[in-house]
Amino acid sequence: MDGFVAAEGSNLTMGYYDRSDIPYYWDYADNYVLDDDFFSSLMGPSFPNHLYLASGTNGPTNMNETWILNGSIINNPGSNFKWQGVDLTWSTLAQELSNAGISWRWYDGDKNATAPTIWNVLPLFDYFQAHPTELTAHVKSTQDFVTDVRDNDLPAVSWIIPGSWHPPTLPSVFANESISEHPPARCDAGMDYVAYVVNQVMQSPSWNTTAIIITWDDYGGFYDHVAPPQIDPYGEGFRVPTLVICPWAKHGYIDHTQYEFASLLKLAEDNFHLSPANPWGRDVNASDLMSSFNFTQAPQPPLIEPANFVFGQLNSIGGEKTPYEN
Repeated sequence: MDGFVAAEGSNLTMGYYDRSDIPYYWDYADNYVLDDDFFSSLMGPSFPNHLYLASGTNGPTNMNETWILNGSIINNPGSNFKWQGVDLTWSTLAQELSNAGISWRWYDGDKNATAPTIWNVLPLFDYFQAHPTELTAHVKSTQDFVTDVRDNDLPAVSWIIPGSWHPPTLPSVFANESISEHPPARCDAGMDYVAYVVNQVMQSPSWNTTAIIITWDDYGGFYDHVAPPQIDPYGEGFRVPTLVICPWAKHGYIDHTQYEFASLLKLAEDNFHLSPANPWGRDVNASDLMSSFNFTQAPQPPLIEPANFVFGQLNSIGGEKTPYEN
């Protein structure tokens, strides 16, 4: 694992964020669960990893593109790629939930929540192109998530994809700040956004029956000393931080079980007694995160974070840029 500086072309890959930079994430790890053997599903960027988040696999497809290898999607399309005509024919967990009559929503942070992007992958699947009303009924904006929580109307399963657009009703601290946390974006801006969303659940009746799992779609270019296990030609990728927040999450626990994005599907499939989304998908054999929970313990209380760390940091230095702001 000694090729990071050479591959990134910079010694910035050896940098890291500590508790003083991203305190809320440390607070969550201190009080709930950190999964420290959680790997991204593919040794690559966002698009294929979001396919694993949605479906447990990255193919097969018969498209002929430079970002496809042996029928499997391994890279992001170019920034000018036109999504028209892309039709992914395999199944997603969302489709399986619909077929089983289990409620779900996919909340996307872009202005057009039903437009495909490298992060918003559901519109690319054949099932949703053939059933457009399913897409419009279940794919909503991030602000709809906040509203649904406050109305006590959360579905059984939710995905929250941050995106790049911040609804005007969200706190002004997010204005003009990227919340992706991918360099060169500010990590603390993303942390504020996550804490705001988590606070909504913690301050609602849904807290007692909800498990919140926070993860990142790739490693962002940072050095890691743990070599990913090679389970097939495409993965695993490098480790990503993953937090499990729940009244029934073990307190201050580090879970060393090997997980990946398909583990999130496996958790939902086991909980709702569903078959794997695809017979060849990673969720068939993935661990289901249950080692992070203890349902016999006294339920843990919510941990409400201020969600204004960026605002506070900027005010404390008179509005000037911090060394890690771009």
